[in-house]
Amino acid sequence: MDFSSPSRALESLTRRRPALPNDVLKCAQLLIDNNKKDENESDTTGGKQAEENVRNITFLIKADEERWESLAVGLLLGTELLAKAVAAQSSSEVYIDGPRVPAEEKKLAEVEDALIDQKYSFDQISQLATLLYEATLKHLEHSEPRIRTLVAKAVGAHATWSVGLENPDNKTTQLSEIHTVERDAIHAQIVQSVNEHIKEGRDDAEKYSKSSTGALDDTTGWRALETNWQCLACWISSLGSKYYVHLLSGETTTMDLLLRNLEFSSIVHVNRHVRAAAIAVLEQLIVSAGDDSIYWPYLETGSLRKTTVKVLKAGLGDNWSQVRMAASVLNRVFWSTLQERCRFPNENLKLLYPILVPRMCLNRFYLAQGVKLYSHHTWKLVFPENGVHVVAQAIAPVVRVSICCYTSVVDWFYAHTFSNFITYACSTMSRCAMLTTMSFAKLLAKLLQNWQ
Repeated sequence: MDFSSPSRALESLTRRRPALPNDVLKCAQLLIDNNKKDENESDTTGGKQAEENVRNITFLIKADEERWESLAVGLLLGTELLAKAVAAQSSSEVYIDGPRVPAEEKKLAEVEDALIDQKYSFDQISQLATLLYEATLKHLEHSEPRIRTLVAKAVGAHATWSVGLENPDNKTTQLSEIHTVERDAIHAQIVQSVNEHIKEGRDDAEKYSKSSTGALDDTTGWRALETNWQCLACWISSLGSKYYVHLLSGETTTMDLLLRNLEFSSIVHVNRHVRAAAIAVLEQLIVSAGDDSIYWPYLETGSLRKTTVKVLKAGLGDNWSQVRMAASVLNRVFWSTLQERCRFPNENLKLLYPILVPRMCLNRFYLAQGVKLYSHHTWKLVFPENGVHVVAQAIAPVVRVSICCYTSVVDWFYAHTFSNFITYACSTMSRCAMLTTMSFAKLLAKLLQNWQ
């Protein structure tokens, strides 16, 4: 299946083998035929063709319980239409591309499908939103992972669109209340599913166990936990700082419970996909807290900051580059929020140096080019002029972390002069115990004068 665009998804639906039921194929063909420019129809809002498209999308989502393909295409089309409506009503964007691609490196292709560009009435979009809401509750823990990923995108589209309806000048107050109830119900379902997954642990495994008992690999047997975190990240991104009003009310979860689950999923959990997805949720929590000064104490000295530092300490040194990339994105968001949005004093930021600076340094020499280049850019953004002085201030932890990493992952350090020096220094220390940690730190500080 090709989900890169609505037109390609519809065409791939007709090519599936074994073939899908005839009524599904007929519906797909009608949508393909309607996915052509029609000058007379394009200017009509909520016209006959638009109504037919909504009806066919509804059929695809509800069509076949035994096959997942028609449901996937229906979810994709509905999400794209809702995302298009979001772009029309405000400047907000739907957070649907996941945590693995940094925002400035996303390449969003412009949608050229006439099916999506068709002008739909508000009632038709509202009907699609309710349809996605029902599909989300039903398929949140679907056995097919591609369905669960599309459900996460649908959650983001529904939440972002429904939040846009809460404008006081908006005349659709009654429908806004209905969709707000739907949005809150989705959140409650997601949180409940996350709590159950973490409580039950792996299939046939002990709670919070890192053992592979009962599964063949580290990604099997965790069900829908990864996509549940993706759903929650989409949901938080849509509400922004308003999410804390919802969170602090304690209706569905509490701050302590959420952070505890995120810490476990980001650090302890054996599934790398779960770790990356949980890190994305933490990223959205930081962005949301930075949008409103009322919640800045959570970032200054509060529980959100403490959890983030713990997650970054583990994530920036994770064995999987996928997780390390997610942690690198979180690290940049964390620093930029503290520096640019909250504008905390340097005394507060320096408290982060001993833990974060050594790992930020080392990731500049990481083997995976994506992490390496992204870390270089982050370093320039966070420490544009005083990078050497920052390293000098945190020289002792930089040395300790460098040596520990060298002993465990030797191949990380052979691509740069700085790494060759660490190798040489370590071998020297092994031959001669007269070189103390302090003298080593002083020698390293001198060499760092020529390194930025």
